[in-house]
Amino acid sequence: INRIDFPERERDLVEVEVTGGQGAFTVTDDHVLPACWPGKAMAPVHARELRSGMQLCGDQGPIVVAAVRQMAAVKTGVIQFELEDPASLMFVDVGKVAVGIFGAVPVRYTYQWDVLKGLLDVVETQQETKRAASEPS
Repeated sequence: INRIDFPERERDLVEVEVTGGQGAFTVTDDHVLPACWPGKAMAPVHARELRSGMQLCGDQGPIVVAAVRQMAAVKTGVIQFELEDPASLMFVDVGKVAVGIFGAVPVRYTYQWDVLKGLLDVVETQQETKRAASEPS
């Protein structure tokens, strides 16, 4: 696990409340979580696409989303966790339960030769397409 602390800047956040008054958590709107509608398979979903009634992956089984609140740009720092296995989950404590969230995919850099410009560039590449900052600090 790699932990990266990003400085404060304006970010769009989403507060997700789970059923039973068990609590809520806040993530950046582009953070990816495993979620689904009841009866469907879990799949990666951006936090901004979550809706009431969807299910999240909990430490003791599915957890139902009670409410999703989009927050206007907020000046905050974030903590990003990079997990070696992109399919791995990290659990966030939400009152009496824990909710599974994906970490960020480790970044790799490659060299790319631009023949037309005669330049060698360093280009950021990823193993997977999902990459998101974690929770606000």
